[in-house]
Amino acid sequence: MSKPRFETIEAATAAVADLESKIKTMSEHANTAAATIAELSTKLEEVEGKHQAAIDEVTELSSLLEIQEKNTSGGSIVIVNKKKYTLKGKRFNVPEFGVLNADELSKNKKALEYLVKVKSGVIAEIKEA
Repeated sequence: MSKPRFETIEAATAAVADLESKIKTMSEHANTAAATIAELSTKLEEVEGKHQAAIDEVTELSSLLEIQEKNTSGGSIVIVNKKKYTLKGKRFNVPEFGVLNADELSKNKKALEYLVKVKSGVIAEIKEA
């Protein structure tokens, strides 16, 4: 590659100024691209997290469905501290939480934890074979 020859110092100065302008423009494009990549990487991590959460939920629901199909007692199936339980009954009087139906109780984590803690007879752990 040969060095460019300029006829005047002004032509050389203009060429240098033109190159500096192009370098600045390319640097700005590179910075914009880097910011876009960082933003997209953050969004990708967020989407991957949501995707994994959805997979985990589907796995849990599949497990519950399988247990529900095997459940002959007809009680609701709930998960408390990663263990599966069946509720025995339709209405429950839980101290500090009042009277709850099976649907309300199945959504109340604190009340379920209380019943497990006091080893209530209305909630039974499902032993998987």
